[in-house]
Order: sequence, then structure tokens, then C-alpha cells
Amino acid sequence: MANENQQQQTNMAFLDEKKAPKIHVKDVLFTVLRNLHWLILCAAAGAIITGYQVRKEDRVYQSTARVLIKGNSTGSGNADGALREASVKSMFATRSLYNSSINNEMMILSSKNAFLEVAQELQLNMRYTAKTRLVNRTKDLYGEEPFKIDFIDNGDDDDITVVATLLNADTVSVAYSTYDPVTVPLGDTVAMPFGRIVVQSTWFLTDGFFDTPITVNHGSLNAAADHYRYAMQVSRDDDFNTIVNIVLNDPSPQRAADVINKAIDVYNQDAIKDKKRIIAYTYDYINERLQMLQSDLGIQESALANFKRENRLLDISSFGQQYLAASIESSEEVERLKKQLSMARYLSQINESGDATHLIPPNIGLDDENIMAMIEKYNTLVLEIERYESQSNPVVKAKIAELGTMRASMNRLLDVYIGVLQERVAEAQIMANTAANKISSVPQQQLYLENLERVQKIKEDLYLHLLSRREELLISQPSIEANGKILDPARVNRTPIAPNEQRRTMTGLIVGLLIPVGVYFLRRLLDTKVKFYSDIIQTTTAPFLCEIPLRDKSDDRTLVVTNADHDAMSESFRLLRTKLDFLVTQQPGSGRVHLITSMLPAMGKTFVASNIATSFSLTGRKVMIVDLDLRKGSLTREFYSRRNTGLSSYLAGKTGNIDSIVKHNLIAQGIDAIFTGPLPPNPSELLSSTRMQELIDTLRTRYDDIILDTAPLGMVVDTDIIRRLTDDTIFVVRSGKFDKRLLAAFDELYQRQEFPNMAILLNAVKHKKLTAIERKYGYGYGYGYGYGYGYGYGYGYGYGYGEPYGSEEQQQEDNEQNIQ
Repeated sequence: MANENQQQQTNMAFLDEKKAPKIHVKDVLFTVLRNLHWLILCAAAGAIITGYQVRKEDRVYQSTARVLIKGNSTGSGNADGALREASVKSMFATRSLYNSSINNEMMILSSKNAFLEVAQELQLNMRYTAKTRLVNRTKDLYGEEPFKIDFIDNGDDDDITVVATLLNADTVSVAYSTYDPVTVPLGDTVAMPFGRIVVQSTWFLTDGFFDTPITVNHGSLNAAADHYRYAMQVSRDDDFNTIVNIVLNDPSPQRAADVINKAIDVYNQDAIKDKKRIIAYTYDYINERLQMLQSDLGIQESALANFKRENRLLDISSFGQQYLAASIESSEEVERLKKQLSMARYLSQINESGDATHLIPPNIGLDDENIMAMIEKYNTLVLEIERYESQSNPVVKAKIAELGTMRASMNRLLDVYIGVLQERVAEAQIMANTAANKISSVPQQQLYLENLERVQKIKEDLYLHLLSRREELLISQPSIEANGKILDPARVNRTPIAPNEQRRTMTGLIVGLLIPVGVYFLRRLLDTKVKFYSDIIQTTTAPFLCEIPLRDKSDDRTLVVTNADHDAMSESFRLLRTKLDFLVTQQPGSGRVHLITSMLPAMGKTFVASNIATSFSLTGRKVMIVDLDLRKGSLTREFYSRRNTGLSSYLAGKTGNIDSIVKHNLIAQGIDAIFTGPLPPNPSELLSSTRMQELIDTLRTRYDDIILDTAPLGMVVDTDIIRRLTDDTIFVVRSGKFDKRLLAAFDELYQRQEFPNMAILLNAVKHKKLTAIERKYGYGYGYGYGYGYGYGYGYGYGYGYGEPYGSEEQQQEDNEQNIQ
């Protein structure tokens, strides 16, 4: 009969294979709104804590400057800037050398010697700091110190720290290490353990500094110079100009600007000193050379006069010019005639080696007009012959014969011309040799005299040049310019660049927001327990019936379903009853058998079985509930006693009358029950006996609904034995107690169809109350199966997408757990 009922089951495809819901923006929004107070609290705490920490941090200020590097030119300072730039670039053969020079100037600007001078002039090894009163932040008092301490007996590399406190306008208390404080009148010298000091007041001494400890540190001058040398950033503006950007970050805005400006000033002063030193050296060198040249010129003039007087030479400056001109002219004529001869021979070779119709190059530079006219006529005749297509033409033959005659005449003419040219070349060569001999006959005394005059002229020119150069140096010395032209000097910028209060505070606010969000998702990630129906349908395709809400802590009732109540619990079981009516269609004359079981113990099977039985009985049906958990018997212990006769007695054959083990109205009015009876030694064998089959068949004829409360499937095999006798199987899963990793077993059981009409019920779901926004937008209403409903009793269910809701106390408790 059970098999026939199973074949007549209603199609429940609407319960099968529901897709897991995806994350919706609406769900995330409502989750955020539900925990908005925690988000605001954590964000505000993060912003406040970060803001307070930022206000305690020391401030850092930045000062910048721009300098134009002009190079090492010592020219006039009135020259245009573009011309100076061009002169600097012209000093280098390549661009790489030019860039190297600018880099060298940048290194000089930040050199150790330069910064030692800067540190000494600005006393960078002296630090005056005090704590602010509100946030206890360290403030640098550079340029604002109310007094200054002169460490008389200490060197530049001594490291000494004292704490000075102004007692009044005339006295200061100085404390050093573990020694007792010493009271020092302003302006007096006092001996300290490390040496003598003098405390001098400044213009910044006011009442606000009274009783304020000021830490005075006398550090190493070299260390201070190294610190600022590496702290100051010097960089090129770009590769196409000589502008240098200088940046320095420091706790004191005034000191940052002073260090940059002083470094530029030291660089310029050093450059000016170098230029002046070069000018002085050059001036001395020129004076020395002028004295030597003056002596040499006197000697040279005396030698010249003596030579002329001894050799009785006249002024014959034009002597030999005529022979020199003749020699040059003869040489040029020889070269010209040789070129003519070469061209004539070349033309003769062409005329002899070419064919009958070969053209001869004209205008090759021959002076003979007859040859040039014959060549032109010859080429004209060749071109006329080429116009004819056939050479067998009598006219062509005549012209070819004429062409041969002309070639022979041209050869003879060229031979004669070549002979003439050879004679002319020989004559011109003789004339050139004659002129050369005449030149060599010029007296050697004249040549010696010219050499003396030339040496004298050179020394005179050099003497005049050195005189001019010396005057230029004297004129340019007052107008010497520095190498660096300050385009933008360093200015005091009292707006700190670090720490960035707004950005850091915003970062703290964001971190404060992320902490509760991270905790929430971490808890969700680490929480492997089943909480809501979405956890079930994401893992298994087995049909899901509904959710049973969690009872209040003050409610200790076993039966929560009554005819008069319409609370959330009663309505949940009424919904379960409706789902079961669709799950299996009742056949006339045969009751339906419902198997209530679970994977693990303590899932609430007995609670669900007793209340669903009550829900069925409220509709007027005849209901039987059977406690098949012969080992534990939770239903029996709740409503009866295991000492009395029960199911185990019947299955063991100790009683044959079914009516003797049926108990009426013990659980609720209109509900019959069969309890376990005494604990048998062999529960599995009794449940698999034929008497169990007979018992179920008999109950089918007497009752409309038979509910079997069995042992957990994962503990014993009793449920697996009984499943063949049932019409549907309900697996109870307790919210917060069942591990999600075990849900895969449900899917395996469902796919293999080991249990008839298998479905899952989620028990003890902790509902959360809907917020005003969620109620406004209808969030959470309806069960998601097409059977949504609502009653005017102030409650609702959210089985469709989100989480269900309950009392305000549960809402507050859940929120606290989520944040923690």
C-alpha cells in the first residue's frame, strides 16, 4: 500500500532545484542600514583616534627655491641672459658635457664644505624645542626662542642636552642629566658639569614661556651639516635649461627657508671668490709677461738696427716680386697645357677605338677651333645616319663613307695638335724654371732681415693684446656676477606638508568603517552553521519546506500550536501543514505516513512532530503520532513513561492488541499516540519485523495522518529501515546547530531517491525585526514559493531573500554579536 501511495504522489517540482539567491544590492543596503549605528560609531571612533594621533605628531614644513645656474663665465654682468646661456653652452662640445657641468654645479651647491659654513653661520647644531600644552606635541622654537645659551667651553662636535625653564623675566633654571638644576641670571656666566654657559635673552621672551621647559641641544656641527646636506633636494627643472629646483623639509618653516637661502648665498660667494682669485692670478701673469715682452722687444729692435747698419741694406721690400709673379704664371701655363694635351690624347683614343657611328664628346676643353668644328660636324653626321632604318640605303652608305674620311682627317689633325702641345709644354716648363732660379737668387741677408721684422711684429701684437686684456680684467672685476641667479628665493611657508590631517583623518574614518564590515564578513566566513533557508538551497537541490521560528527564552511549552493563537510559531506550522498536503495526495481509505527525522540529534524532531500533529488535529483530521526512537524515546519521556507497555512490547509479541498500546489525548485533544515502551536490546530487528509493517498498515486504515518520530539518521540505522513504510520524509535541521558541510549529504540522498518525497525543514530560526525602511519597501515579506501571506498581528516573515526577523531584544542581541 505504501508503494501504491508513493506512485500516486503529487508532483512537487515547484519545490525542487531552486537556485541559490545571489547577492542583491537591496540586501546589502538593508544590512548596512540595520547596523548603521555601529558603522557610524566605529567610523567616528576611527576618525577621532586618528585625528588625535595626527595632532600629536610633529609638523613638517617645506620651503622651495629656484636658481638659474649661469656657469663659470667671468664676462661682464651687463650681458643678456640669453647670450650668457649661449656662451655657457658653447663652452662644451656635446650636450652630455653640458649636462655634466650643471650636475657639477649642483654638487657644489650641496657640498660638505658649503654646508659646514651654512651650519656654522645659522648655528644649525643648536636646537630649542618645547612641548605644546594641548596635545603635548614637540614644537621647534628656531627663530622664536626666548633665550639663547652659549656653550663657551664646548667644541663644535660636543653633544650636550639641557632643559632650561624660565622662572621669570630675569632668571632661568638649567637642568643637566641627573644633576640638580642651576638657577642662572640672564646675561651671567655659570659653570655647569660640562663647562661654562651664558644665557642671553632675546626679543621673543614673553610671559607665555614662563614655567615652560625648553630642551636645548648642542649637537655636532658636522652631523648637522650632513643632515641638511642630504635633506636638501637639488634637482634639474628639465634637461633643456639650467634652472635648478631646491626643496627642503624641516620641523621649522623659518629654518627651512634660511638654510636654502644661506646655501645659495654661500654657493654664490664661493663662486665670486673663485672668479676673483682667477682674475688676480691672470692679472699677475699678464704683468709678468708684459715685462718679459718689453725686454724682448728692446733686444729685437737693437738687433734689427745693427743688422741693417752692418750690411748696408736698403728698403727693397718689392725685390723679387716680378720674378715670383713670372714663376707663378709659368707654372699655371704648364698645368693648363698639360690638361690640353691629356684631353687631346683622350679624344684620339676615342676616335681610333670607336665604331663607324660612335659619337665623340664635344666641348672637352680643347683650344683648337678646327678640331672642335670637325667634332661637331662628325656628331651631326652620325645622328643623321641613325635616323635611317636601314644602312643598305645608298644615301646612308655615302654618309658612312664620308664619316670614315672625317675620322681619318680627325686623327691626323689630332696628331699634329698633340705635337704642338708637347712643344708648348716644354717651353712653359723652361720659363717656370728660369723664374724659380731668379727667386732663389734673392740675397740671404734680405730673408734674414724679414725674419727679424716678422718676429718683432709678433711680439708687438702680443704686447698690445696683453695690455688690452689687462684693462678688461680691471674693468670687469667690479661687475663680477655669481654663478647662481635666484629666480624664486626660499620663503617661509607656515602651512605644514606633513602630517596631512584631512587625509589621515579620512583614512581613520575609512578604517573605522572597514573594521565592523571586516568583522561581520569574517564571522560569516568562519561561521559554518546553517542559519537561514538560503544556506540550505545554496548547497543542496533537495526541496525545502519552510522555516520554524525560534521560541522565546521564556516559552518552555512543547506544544506551541493552538486553535486560538495566530502568532508566528502557529502560523509557521500551519504553513508546514499546507506544504505537506501538497507534498502527498491522500488516497481514499488510506492515511498518509510522515517520517520525521534528522541527520544529527538535538535538531528538534520531537518538537516538530508533536506540533505538526497538533496542527493536523486542528483541521478535524484523525492523527496518530508514533515514537519510533526506541533507544532514546524523547516523545515518550515528554508525555508518557517508558516503564509502561508500548511499541516495543507490541513488536516483541508480548501483546497482540494494537489498541492496548494506543494512548488517547495525552499529547493534545484529538491526537492518539503510541509510545516506545521499555527499552529493547534489539531495536533495529524489531523495527524491521513484519509486525511493524502490519502496524503501519492497520494505522493507515484508522487515521488520516500517521507521524513517525524516529531516531537521527546519522546515529542509527532505524530510520533507514522504516523509510520503506512512509509516504514522505521530513529532515529537520536546527538553525545555528547544523554544519553547512553536512548539507551535501542531503543532496546525495535526494539524488539517489533513498527516501520518499524527501524535504528539508529548518527549525529554531532566529527572526529579526523589520526596520522602518525595510517595512516601507516591503523587504522580507512572502515565502518565496508563491504562497506569501500576512496577518494583521504585527509580524512578518522574510523567507524570500533575506533573513527573518523577531523581537527587538533579539535584534539588539544579534547586532551586538555581529559587531563583536
